[in-house]
Parts: sequence; structure tokens; C-alpha cells
Amino acid sequence: MNPDIRRELIPRATTLHLIDALNAVRGKLSGAFEQWKLLDDTGRVPASPSYTALLQHVTGAQSLARDVVQLTADFARTTSSTNRAGSAVLAHLASAVTLSSQAVPHFAETAQTALSPPRSHSENDRYFRDNRMVVEHATARACLRRASESLGDAVQELADHLDFHRFFLTPSQRQSPVPPPKPGGRHRCPGPTPAPSRSPLNRPAHFSDADWADFQQCQAEHDDLMAQVAEREAQMEHGLIAAYEYELDFSPVPKPEADPARRMSPPHRTPASRRRNRGR
Repeated sequence: MNPDIRRELIPRATTLHLIDALNAVRGKLSGAFEQWKLLDDTGRVPASPSYTALLQHVTGAQSLARDVVQLTADFARTTSSTNRAGSAVLAHLASAVTLSSQAVPHFAETAQTALSPPRSHSENDRYFRDNRMVVEHATARACLRRASESLGDAVQELADHLDFHRFFLTPSQRQSPVPPPKPGGRHRCPGPTPAPSRSPLNRPAHFSDADWADFQQCQAEHDDLMAQVAEREAQMEHGLIAAYEYELDFSPVPKPEADPARRMSPPHRTPASRRRNRGR
């Protein structure tokens, strides 16, 4: 595999583990957005909002934000976060960190407003207080929802990246090339090196039938190429060929000479007397 392409791949095990972890936190964020409510069944702010319940929203948001930060920090410390796919995933995780952290102060502001009595007993003061609580709580829930969507975008990036793994072979699955024959003693030119047989027991556990079929085809082509290389180098060593000639030669082949009896006779020699006359 090209080293540049290899650096662009996130290890498959790391990708699958990160997808599971992100989906778990994503589910918690989505559940908090759906369950943490401020309004009652009539769609109004309760006359006496529960500060304890609203404070629970604050502590829950802090816990969720801490999980998002920890996941992001763990991934940022890996070398995979510096390649193209890893940078895209890290950008989505950074957005989730910002959004989940912003939800905490909005929930805290809602809880604090619930403890603040109206300046007066007028309906306008109560209306402004309730409206402020609704806005702050809705903003906090929106932050949770958007953080969940950012984690979903990161999961999608990782899922798309998994498709690249089936087209490339990992270093452990590649076979070292056949070394060229050593120069030196005289020996017979060896024939093509037979391709090594592979047992089905060598099939990795995470390979599907399609992945394993692609791998076997690529390995067979690789083994055939290595056998051709070994044969050509052996022929060069013994002077059978002058260089690698992998391109077909379409130049015309010289025709064989006719029967020796029909070959052109040598030119007739002119007598010496005739040559002297011509010289005069």
C-alpha cells in the first residue's frame, strides 16, 4: 500500500470503537433533549417551578458535556486525528463540545430565575419572568439537540471512512516481496515461484465474504507478479535477457534467408586489361 494512503486510514478497530462510544453519548443527549421539560401538560410554566428538578437539568448537562469533552480529548491525542478523515471527525466533535458546554449555563439561568420572585404581584412581572425561563430552558435544550447532531455527523464520517478499508490491505495482511536471486555461482534458471496456498483459517474475523474474496484476488495477483519478477531477474543474471522488457515489441521480425543455393553470387571481377583501357 502507498505510505501516503496508509496514513489516511484510521484503524478499523479504532473506528468501530469510536462509533460505539459516540452513539452512546449521542443517545444520552437526544434523550435529555426529549425528556427535560419545563412546561406542564397545559403548555404553561408551573406557578411554582421546582428548583430541584431544574438543578437536576444543570448537573445532567454537566455530566453530558464532560463525556463529550473526554471523548474528544481521547481522539485528539491519537495520530488518526491528524489525517483527512480524522480532522473532519475532530471538527464535529469540537462543535459538540462547544454546544454541550453552552447548555449548562442556560439551564443554570433557568433554575436561578425560578427562585427569583417577581418584583411585584402584577401579571406583567410574572409574564416576563416565565418568558425568560422558557427562553433560557429552550436554548439549553437546543444546545443538547445540536450537540447530538454534531456527534451524528462525526459517526457518519467514520461510517463512510470504513468503506475505504475494503479497498486497501493492512500491513499485516501483505506478504513480503520475493527477494531477487543472489549473484554468484552457476545454477539452473529457476521457474516461476508457486503462489503460497492460504488456509481459510487465516481469514480475519472481521472480514466479510466480499472482503475475503477481494483480498484473495489481490493476493493472487501479487504472488503472480512476484513470481514474474523473480524469473526475470534470474534470466538477467544468466544473460538470457538484457533488461526487463514488460512491454510488447511489435517491431517486424526479420524474414529467414532463402535457400543457400539461391543466394546472390559475388560480383564479377573486371579483367585487368579492361580496367587499364578505361583508365586511359
